[in-house]
Amino acid sequence: MKNRAQISLEFALLLATVLAVASIVGFYYIKSIAQGSAHYKETTLKSEAVTQTEAMKRAERVKQLME
Repeated sequence: MKNRAQISLEFALLLATVLAVASIVGFYYIKSIAQGSAHYKETTLKSEAVTQTEAMKRAERVKQLME
């Protein structure tokens, strides 16, 4: 009976370790996704600003040529 209890305890410790590692990995995975999303948003906003500025420059050139 003593051997059975020891195996059960070892299994419980192994399971607790696996759950702790999975929780830590999950936390860092979610954190990296959030950071990547923020970086993507920042890059998109910069690209939109550059595109809009370039479009305005080209529209102004066309307007000058038409005059």
